[in-house]
Amino acid sequence: MNKPKTSLEEQERKLLPRLKFMGYVLSVLSVATLAFAIVADLLELENEATLASLMNEEELFELSPLEVLNFYAVFLIFALLSTFFFLLHKKKSKLLLQETKDQE
Repeated sequence: MNKPKTSLEEQERKLLPRLKFMGYVLSVLSVATLAFAIVADLLELENEATLASLMNEEELFELSPLEVLNFYAVFLIFALLSTFFFLLHKKKSKLLLQETKDQE
């Protein structure tokens, strides 16, 4: 009646799709951060009066160059982490595949 304990291999096999999903989520976040940084740069270059009339606001959303640089840094961190997760997923998948072949 008791469930047998799952082996480490089975636990890793269950967690692999989650690792890949985290890589995709971080990839989306990195692209969104990069897009926001580019849009913030472009908005800075436009004429403030034109932007104020388009946005119907008195004050514009303005970022200093250092704040825009922070968005590029966050993009880089997210991109590196997503790459790490994808590489780790590939490595673990390959190791699990070899272990199952060796057991057979």
